[in-house]
Amino acid sequence: MNPTIAPTFKISLAFDWYYPSKPMKKIEKSFFLNTDSKDDIEQYVSKNIIPRYTIGICKVENVKIESERIYTFEEWVEKYNPIKNEIEESTTYEGFAFETYGEELDFVREHNPENIWTIITNGADMSYLVSGMRWVDREFYFVTNNPVTEEDKNTEFYI
Repeated sequence: MNPTIAPTFKISLAFDWYYPSKPMKKIEKSFFLNTDSKDDIEQYVSKNIIPRYTIGICKVENVKIESERIYTFEEWVEKYNPIKNEIEESTTYEGFAFETYGEELDFVREHNPENIWTIITNGADMSYLVSGMRWVDREFYFVTNNPVTEEDKNTEFYI
């Protein structure tokens, strides 16, 4: 793994926010954070988020932080070494994406299933890359030089 790619965590943050003479408000936030240490997450929240809510006479209580390690497209590219699409020159996904029809689909089908990946869209604002040739909610296919590892057969790489 390239030491320049810091692991990415999806952070879910919830806390009670008090403003004098107003009812308590439950604040919930989620965001992504790249960091080499999971210990940095709490420090980031206490230095960069909580101070925005504790200005003047406001206070914050019952802070709950949850984090989940997610895997990124950059990590996937480094680990699996995808093949550039030479059929139709494109900059989509750094030129690695193959369409789900026609000559590009034929090219994808010629490869070992262990080297085929699919971008799935969830209908919202998030897409992710999964191993195998999927049909439902697919956006593009990818072909890699390195076959999927057993540990990544159920891993989602976020785009």
